[in-house]
Amino acid sequence: MKNSVYPIDLIVVTTEKDELNQIVEKTRTTSSVLAEIGSVSQTEFFSGGRMGLNPSLKAVIYDFEYNGEPIVKYNGNLYSVYRVYYVNGSDRCELYLEEKGGTKDEPSPNDSST
Repeated sequence: MKNSVYPIDLIVVTTEKDELNQIVEKTRTTSSVLAEIGSVSQTEFFSGGRMGLNPSLKAVIYDFEYNGEPIVKYNGNLYSVYRVYYVNGSDRCELYLEEKGGTKDEPSPNDSST
């Protein structure tokens, strides 16, 4: 099955500690790009599951568009990037995404998985 191209948002959230030593959001930077969205392979799904991950989707974008953003918004849902694969001999990279606690509605300030 061929992957479809959809807009996604790459998100970086900067946090800091407030006067009560709580982590609060300072800034949020979003950049919109087009990505080929597809399912993760069965091997990726089971390998990730053994490591405690919940692989959900794979987004393929141009490598120059990705700058280490740990959060992706697609179709109204937020996902964490748990693995990035730069395709050899290509100008593309694959972002492997998982939907997990803290990313359904808003990113968790403690979420630093990349």
